[in-house]
Amino acid sequence: MGSLRIPPTRPIVIRKLMEALLSGPKIKILGILRARGKATASDVARELGVKLPTALQHLNDLLELGLVAIRYEGSRKFYVVSVDGVVLEVDLDLYLGTYGEVVGRAEALEGLAIKLVDKYREAKMLPAHLRVEDAQRLLNLNRAEAIRLIDYIEYNSGVVARYLADLIVKQAADAGARGVSFDEAAKKLRVHIYWIALAAEKLVQSGRAEIRKGRIFVRT
Repeated sequence: MGSLRIPPTRPIVIRKLMEALLSGPKIKILGILRARGKATASDVARELGVKLPTALQHLNDLLELGLVAIRYEGSRKFYVVSVDGVVLEVDLDLYLGTYGEVVGRAEALEGLAIKLVDKYREAKMLPAHLRVEDAQRLLNLNRAEAIRLIDYIEYNSGVVARYLADLIVKQAADAGARGVSFDEAAKKLRVHIYWIALAAEKLVQSGRAEIRKGRIFVRT
């Protein structure tokens, strides 16, 4: 499998990895997957003694960091450990946030991520891949700040997905019994269908919605 190597230019990713490796539940999940070789989300929830949505959130965090991967066997979805180790090279200036609060504070970055999403939607459409130059222009950031914001979004796509999920729930609820298709949601929210798919997955995992024949229905 090899090791996951994170360069010093990715301070946000380094911080997230450190937090994950200090998280009791996430370490237990990695241990479960190592011992079993593979496990479903239900297996993990049962061994951890937590509800399925909680286990899925931890698994999604590990997926986004590259520590865990998904393996399909027929219709069954298994999680496996995807690396043998993690190699981090830390540049203290970058890690401590010498480029300002926007670099070092996850709260500020999350707020900026949502603001960037809205700016994209106001201007035209939220694309599948966000660009540093767009972040500079739309939010009036310097290049260092923009790089770190796009880096944060890349490794925390769930932040954008959860934000859009709330908007999709309202849209699907308004549609009633007919629900809303992925294309309809993408067109109305002015986002690439990639983000609708991510948001829909979050809704299904949390039990807030279900997908039938390519349409999203709110669970009541």
